[in-house]
Amino acid sequence: MSIADELDLRAFLRENVYSRVSTDEVQFELKFFVARQPSAYGDLLPWRLSAGDVNRLVREEHARFGDIHFVDAVENKWTLCLKRFLALKWAASVPQSEYDFFFTADSDSFVRLAALSRRMHHKRPDLLDPRRTFSMWGDMKANWLHWRKANDSSAPDEQYDGEWYDFPIGMGYLMSSALTARLNDVSDRLPHNVPYYSDDVLIGSWVAEYAPETLLMSDKGGFHDPPLHGTQPFPVDYSTVLIHHIDINEMRQLRAMPEWNGEWLPAPQSDESTTSAWRKP
Repeated sequence: MSIADELDLRAFLRENVYSRVSTDEVQFELKFFVARQPSAYGDLLPWRLSAGDVNRLVREEHARFGDIHFVDAVENKWTLCLKRFLALKWAASVPQSEYDFFFTADSDSFVRLAALSRRMHHKRPDLLDPRRTFSMWGDMKANWLHWRKANDSSAPDEQYDGEWYDFPIGMGYLMSSALTARLNDVSDRLPHNVPYYSDDVLIGSWVAEYAPETLLMSDKGGFHDPPLHGTQPFPVDYSTVLIHHIDINEMRQLRAMPEWNGEWLPAPQSDESTTSAWRKP
């Protein structure tokens, strides 16, 4: 999940987090979900790029890397739920027999994919039949909010109180390919026109409504904010596989940790470094 003007952040993630991961431990396809920058962007900050410039640079970025999914909407408080819905559809476009898990993460999350693969095999091997079993993995909380689709597709989906269920905090979570396929089968009934801060809860309501037999793994030690950050703080150690609510400078410090150096393969000498398309004048 990304915002158009996160040019530097996507460059860092692409070059330092989601590349040179050992294919012996995990294989994956990366996609950034990006909506249009609103036209009012930068009006009070003249040293920032205009919305038109940002949107143009994102198109150029995609032409170079081919890993951006353009969401036909303007970035606002409603768009994140649409992004999550479209990401689910994108994952489900691949037959469930050809992949194991659909993993989504916020752009302010630092992820150790190889460590995540090892952790899943070690902690819950019973969840690792993903092409036949419904399962979801992340840091879980509970809620009772439910939604039903509005009759008018342009109107907000209707919210109502219902039974309690668990939902994954949106910093990052995994769905088995079987679960992704199941939700895609009922995608015409999935509400997704709800505002930001309800997007995490919405995911849990989908699963509770249409796949209640899903096996849930709540992994507080693996998925969390670092100390003094956010609302889900937990110590960062070898068990940490996703660290949330951090900026790019903090990500650089994490990437440089010698304890985690072996998580990524060395860059080839001829590998051209990724540079940002945006610089302050």
